Parts: sequence; structure tokens; C-alpha cells
Amino acid sequence: PSPVDYPSGLGKDEFRAAVIQERGYEFFNEWSRWWDLKRTGTAKALITQATGKEFIDARFLYPIPQEEIESNPAITPSDNNPGY
Repeated sequence: PSPVDYPSGLGKDEFRAAVIQERGYEFFNEWSRWWDLKRTGTAKALITQATGKEFIDARFLYPIPQEEIESNPAITPSDNNPGY
């Protein structure tokens, strides 16, 4: 291991943050960072900090596709995720 990349003595949370940051550099413009941040629960805090705007929780959800609602009689528009 290189002492330049990751200093010794990192705790679990510090190491995880360093790895996620490094993945952000490596996978720039590939949307991998979004999934890392979403999976670790840090997306809302980091986006709010970076932009200075409140992040809307509905952005974490996807709507049920209209085609699926129309083709499946067991699904109605009211079954959709909150916010859609």
C-alpha cells in the first residue's frame, strides 16, 4: 500500500469516505458516484452541502412506468411512489 493514497490509521468511516471519493475521481461522468452515495446514505447531505440547496427526497424514487400501469390491471396510478 502507498502512504500517499490512503494514510495509515483511518477508521472505518474515514476509509469508506476516502474510497467513495476515489471512486468519484475514477468513474467521473459514469454515474457510479451517484449509486455509491445513494447506497451509503450520504447523497442528500453531500448534494445539499455542494449546492447549498435542499435535496428533495422524491429524487431517490422512480415512478412506475405509465406503460406498466396501463398494461397491468392490478396497478393503478395511486400505487405509484409518493411524490409521483
